[in-house]
Amino acid sequence: MLREAAADFLARKDAEEVDRRYEAGYGGTPSIDDELEGWSAEGVWPDP
Repeated sequence: MLREAAADFLARKDAEEVDRRYEAGYGGTPSIDDELEGWSAEGVWPDP
């Protein structure tokens, strides 16, 4: 029972660390909509 509790604790700790690193790496990144704003007219295909 103690071994299971320790394994659960370590798994949660690892998951929290992954979440923290993800948020640190991608937290301030603009969304794809923000990055493509203003380019909608540039994607018009010419008539054949």
